Amino acid sequence: ARHVKAIADRTGSLALKSNSQHLLIDCVTSVGVLVALFTTKLTGLVRADAVFALLLAGWMAVGAWRLAKQAFDQLIDRSLTDAELDQVRGIIRSQAGVMGYHRLRSRLSGDTRYVEMHVVVPTNWSLVQAHDTADDLEKHIATALTPAVVVIHVDPYDPAKDAGNYANNME
Repeated sequence: ARHVKAIADRTGSLALKSNSQHLLIDCVTSVGVLVALFTTKLTGLVRADAVFALLLAGWMAVGAWRLAKQAFDQLIDRSLTDAELDQVRGIIRSQAGVMGYHRLRSRLSGDTRYVEMHVVVPTNWSLVQAHDTADDLEKHIATALTPAVVVIHVDPYDPAKDAGNYANNME
């Protein structure tokens, strides 16, 4: 069970995590039944079996709930955590020349993180400079959130639209 869990943790596989929990439950319930039988036999407490059964059932229910929550999160493509989004924002803020960002969207599918956004750059930048900056940001974010797929659209700064708006969110 520990070996399967280690592989599940390394790969992010919910199926392997579920299987490791199943193997662990098989082991623990077998030991629990033996402990309950010996406790009943040695002490004469006939309710020991029921107490152990309730404890095991509660432990199994908590584990099942946690797995079900993780499976649900994967099914609905839940957004990245606040900590991961803060990490993305920090990378954007550290990029020289980027004036702002907007339309930051993220989701988690399996163990892969998907991040999309628009970044605002100066209008006097060449297409090559803007493209290189977007590529650099994509690589930094993908490295920080491995495995990740990052797509960045570049917008030129427009004072009529951007002044006091998303272009100033770099503080």
